[in-house]
Amino acid sequence: IYKNSPLSDLNIYLSSHNHGQLIFNPISFRFAGNGKFHANGELNSSGGVPKFAGKISLSGDNPKTILGQSPSRRRSVNLDFIKKFNLYSDLVLLPSKMDLNNLFVNINDKEAEISGDLSYAIVNKKPFFKGDFRVNNFDIENQIKNFNITKYTNKGSLIEKVFWLNDLSYETSMRLGFDRINYGEEEFFDSSLDLEIKRGKIKLSNVVIDPKLHNSRANFLIDISQETPKLILNVSAKSLSISSDLRKSEKPQYISCLLYTSDAADEEDS
Repeated sequence: IYKNSPLSDLNIYLSSHNHGQLIFNPISFRFAGNGKFHANGELNSSGGVPKFAGKISLSGDNPKTILGQSPSRRRSVNLDFIKKFNLYSDLVLLPSKMDLNNLFVNINDKEAEISGDLSYAIVNKKPFFKGDFRVNNFDIENQIKNFNITKYTNKGSLIEKVFWLNDLSYETSMRLGFDRINYGEEEFFDSSLDLEIKRGKIKLSNVVIDPKLHNSRANFLIDISQETPKLILNVSAKSLSISSDLRKSEKPQYISCLLYTSDAADEEDS
């Protein structure tokens, strides 16, 4: 039983070798939501620490059957938009560390494809996730609904809406790249950003949207971990046309704006 759901069709084929090696070829089972799991590889404990190295594949109707729905995830992400998924990856697993390399995820029959690397480790007694992903297609209007973004853009205090950040027990650092971003009838290519989430803090940095259209970069920080909350937005652009005077100018225009709620001396994270 996993997440209160039974596992079925469990198959384990293994062979043992000298020096504490076990070869799984394969281990497989089914789970709720038409889920299938398959793995093969080697479990080696010759160094005193058990280590599994191999490959895994995972498929199903919705990843909620695997991830569950924690209170923080229910507030931030609605996974119901995923009707079908397939995942393939190399896997290295140790007692306090996991690496998923050459990861590939297909969502809703190639509606979106994600590739990259993800690592998990216990750092200073806290779970830490680090990833580097590439997304082939990202539709902003759809994801605004899926990730409950509208509640942050509606009227009300933004700081109060992110109090859930103080409940986080993990840290995340991600590099995200997008082959194509769709927004209405507009398309943007080769965009990227860095995402950092930790207790009381969320930061978007090095945000670049289609560098062939314009040379611009943005950074955004919400930090409620200290007594004085911070809300910092920094946007810089080269040759950005925002007025008739700038459009007529023959020289490249550099524009930078900064919005913050705390003292200027505290802008080291901007």
